[in-house]
Amino acid sequence: MKTALYAGIALLALALAVLVVQMQPPAGGLSDELLFADLEDVELLNEVERIEISSAGQIDLTAYRDEEGLWRLQQKGGYPIDRQTITKLLDSVASAIKLERKTDNPAYYGRLGLSDKDSRLLVISSATRQWRLIVGSPARGNASGQYVRIKDEKDSWLINQQLFIPKEINNWLDRLIIHVEPREVSRLRLKNPRYEKAVVLVRDEPDKDLMYENAPADEKVTMGLEFSARQLTAVPDYFNFLDVVKREEIQSSLSDSFIQADYETFSGLLLGIRAHKTEEDDHYAILEIDTSDPSKSTVSDKVNDKVNRLQPLFERWAYRISRSIYEDLDKDNEQFPGYDLGEDLLNKEEEPEEQGSE
Repeated sequence: MKTALYAGIALLALALAVLVVQMQPPAGGLSDELLFADLEDVELLNEVERIEISSAGQIDLTAYRDEEGLWRLQQKGGYPIDRQTITKLLDSVASAIKLERKTDNPAYYGRLGLSDKDSRLLVISSATRQWRLIVGSPARGNASGQYVRIKDEKDSWLINQQLFIPKEINNWLDRLIIHVEPREVSRLRLKNPRYEKAVVLVRDEPDKDLMYENAPADEKVTMGLEFSARQLTAVPDYFNFLDVVKREEIQSSLSDSFIQADYETFSGLLLGIRAHKTEEDDHYAILEIDTSDPSKSTVSDKVNDKVNRLQPLFERWAYRISRSIYEDLDKDNEQFPGYDLGEDLLNKEEEPEEQGSE
């Protein structure tokens, strides 16, 4: 009786083992060839003109190179893309090596993240050629590998690295748009709508502390003023944003009450930041840029080039900024010790209405 039972268990185990083997995606041999050998001969940034990423049959992202060679994002109205993002993506595809052939059976694609519902389709196009790749899951047990399949080919492959393809569309944007070193700020004017007066801070040398305009020469910079000045000058230092939207699309949501911060540098650059807070508690900045010399003859070519490059951008777009950036600009009266900002207009108690006589 026991012998028959043990034999039955052994047969069942053998059947299960055979079934497990049959369910595994068949694999081929090892390889060391490039995923796209012909990409090796392409000057990637100069020849590639368009990149599309799709999932579930829908185009998620379209990046294109304009006539001036600037990469732009179609889904954001042509806003510039971070050039490093394009470089990293193309380099990762061009350098990818096939390590091991995997399944050619569509029934097993899903286990590698290569089914239509799980994968992404990457299409890279030049004027004369196109490379289409189905991108699947990171490889199990291989920290750097990924499963892929060249479109219209049955074989799937394990490649030697995970491709650089940012999922969030905003991670493609060129988000570090301006950089003003704090020590380069020669004059700063801050007008908060809560108060009657603006704060104006100045200095005549980069290594000096910012001080109130028209302050006595022997007045000391307090710790409170030094801290506030440091926060304010840090805002345009690698100014970063979360998202962009065309001005005309957001204008109706922006209040007429806003914080205005105006910066002037020793090199003659003028930067204005208009910070808004919406009813939905989002924060937006409208930027303006120019030079202190209308003729632009006394400022450097570097400053003029920056102004000419950024003015068309700033005129079209509003930038969604973090709460922390907004709060760095939203200063209270007590954060400027010894400076009179006048009345707190928004927090002023309303005077009772006079009662008319009968």
